[in-house]
Amino acid sequence: MKSGIVFDLNNKKATIMVNGGEFISVPRDAQWEIGDVVQIERKHLGIKQLAVLAALVGIMLFGSASGYKLYYSQVALISIDVNPSIEFSLNRFDKVIGIKGYNEEGAQIVSDLQLKNKSYNEAIKILLQSEEMKAYVKKDSQVEVAVYAKKNTKDLKASVDAEVSKLLKGQIDSKVHCYEVGNELVSEAHASEMTPGKYKAYLDLKEYEPELQAEECQDLSVKEIRQRISAHHQEESGKGGNNNDSSGHQNGENGNGNGSGDHSGKGQQKQQKKGRGH
Repeated sequence: MKSGIVFDLNNKKATIMVNGGEFISVPRDAQWEIGDVVQIERKHLGIKQLAVLAALVGIMLFGSASGYKLYYSQVALISIDVNPSIEFSLNRFDKVIGIKGYNEEGAQIVSDLQLKNKSYNEAIKILLQSEEMKAYVKKDSQVEVAVYAKKNTKDLKASVDAEVSKLLKGQIDSKVHCYEVGNELVSEAHASEMTPGKYKAYLDLKEYEPELQAEECQDLSVKEIRQRISAHHQEESGKGGNNNDSSGHQNGENGNGNGSGDHSGKGQQKQQKKGRGH
């Protein structure tokens, strides 16, 4: 069985575009509609049939606006951020139909690689194994991947996560962070000229720095953004720890009879409760 998309229908036959960009002609199923993704059994096609289909495909691809639109309609995207910020647009065949670098490093890398019309797994492999990208992927690098799809986002996310993690195994110390994003976040990210992955990191940091603007994070690596978030975490944790230590130290002083008058009675109890609260 092979999956494909219904490209054209007539009374008895259907033209199916299968993964790889090949077109085949099969008996039509009455329930099929143009644009449906279907499972089919591949039949042997003779040279004559291939020639006929090739001519048909040429007419359909270049003479049919609907056929062109069908292939080049984006249904999903994948963004990969290290310092280079790169985004793939995918069609319903899981083919890369668009690539964009959202910073100078990302733009330079995608200009040097031929990734269009490749499957997303192949494109990811070529990207991460390229010398251009290896210059940025170090042992201490942080890699974040964001995935959006109109349908089956979880399946795409699982596949992308597995592929990226496999390719980077042993190359980076930290775990690859891969997550799903929604259409609203994607739109906001693009309006801010950022990938969804970096934009999500920006939003996480903005929780601690409310005045932070998106453009301030455009040239930062995701590692730099996450380090600032981690610093805020540590600061909050330190404050809580200091309150607990202070309260505990005061209790010890009072227990030994060495505490001052300021650390006794209701004031001491209030301080203890405050320490526990943090």
